[in-house]
Amino acid sequence: MNPHIKCLSILLLPCLLSACSALNPTNSKSILETVYTIPITGGDASRVVPLSLGSTVANYRHARWSPDGTQLVLYSVTNGEIYSCTTTGNTLTNLTNTTTITESDPAWSPSGTSIAYLGTDSSGISGLYVMTAAGSSQTRIMAAVTAFGWSTDSTLLWAQSTNGRLYIISASGGSPISVGTLTIDSGTTPVWMDSSSLRFVSGGLTYIGTTSGTVVAMSDTTDGSWGIPSAQVFVDESTGYWVSTTGNLQSLGTSDWTAISPN
Repeated sequence: MNPHIKCLSILLLPCLLSACSALNPTNSKSILETVYTIPITGGDASRVVPLSLGSTVANYRHARWSPDGTQLVLYSVTNGEIYSCTTTGNTLTNLTNTTTITESDPAWSPSGTSIAYLGTDSSGISGLYVMTAAGSSQTRIMAAVTAFGWSTDSTLLWAQSTNGRLYIISASGGSPISVGTLTIDSGTTPVWMDSSSLRFVSGGLTYIGTTSGTVVAMSDTTDGSWGIPSAQVFVDESTGYWVSTTGNLQSLGTSDWTAISPN
């Protein structure tokens, strides 16, 4: 494990802290979720986001670090809004403030200037949105998206369509580029290798897709040709992995998502 990685942002459920069998299923709505940080070396977890949202009790999910490591962005399941806060929980700012769109799954751009997220409007149409880090200029850049990820230079995003196929789209919008006809395996997450190519899993095999729409298969994951500019983490079939710059993998155990603090 990289000794420079100091802290992880994680989501803890109360049923992980007590016996799940002791919870009354009829009271399942009372199970609350919020965000904690914990040193990667272990120790006590610190709650960052309070459970209360004004006069309402809220559930918070999907915390992501800002590139400078000073803030988190997350969303409330209770009201479908996206918030930012400091890593010590001193502030909690509603970035979206919408009444017709339910937002979720926010993610900072590597540049720190933009935030991408998923949104569903009142008619039930989902899509990929981008806004400034302050919450202005909220724009849907692609419809029917279930997952996404920023490129290393913050100019592009990969987007998984509701049909399971992979697309690449400019952060400013425009026509999405179809990355072949393959569908992404359930539980896997594409990872950018550089600003123009990304790795993804389809049919149990690893492929490299590019901004030109071409796809090539990776026949050997240990030959040092991955071309990853820095160590990364990703989820593949519900297991988290640490990936070195040469493509060597280290399992992190069962995971829904993984995130590394910038420092």
